[in-house]
Amino acid sequence: MSGPCHLNESTNYCKWLHINLIMITLVCNSYEMMIIRRLELKKTYRIEWLRYITGVNLSQHCMKCFLGKNDPRIRGYQNAYYDLELQEGFQYYYFCAVHQDWIWANNIHLAFREKAGSRISIDNERVKCEIENAEEIVIDKTSIDWSLPQAADKKFNTCRNWMFANMINGTFVRQRSLFDQ
Repeated sequence: MSGPCHLNESTNYCKWLHINLIMITLVCNSYEMMIIRRLELKKTYRIEWLRYITGVNLSQHCMKCFLGKNDPRIRGYQNAYYDLELQEGFQYYYFCAVHQDWIWANNIHLAFREKAGSRISIDNERVKCEIENAEEIVIDKTSIDWSLPQAADKKFNTCRNWMFANMINGTFVRQRSLFDQ
């Protein structure tokens, strides 16, 4: 028998190993990575970021309401990105661009998540964007927790980031730490 099995090993084990190697190969080859094929900003933006979200902090607004990390390839005044493979394993992703003259109506907010075979395609007055293996999540005010004291503050209740943080609050599985009993 060819492959990793030797003559003195059991035939059943060899069959099991061979089947599992085929299954691992199929799973690895079928994975479709999320890729920003095109992200062209049609105006000038002083602040640009893409956040890999791991949780939320509703006591903060703007980027600080998202726990996680930023993609270092995305930064202000770049205006165009092509063929960026995104890190896997995050429930949510958020792209934000703040207009250079602080004109809030020109800001860009794009919340999305992984979805194999799907594609985000946007072409409007602010952005032309194509992301493979992703689906857009529409942001709205309907999920704001109005019982929070911050909800009465216009800095919070008009912040698209904070609106989205409210939408996804409670959807993260708490990770057990080594110190939990």
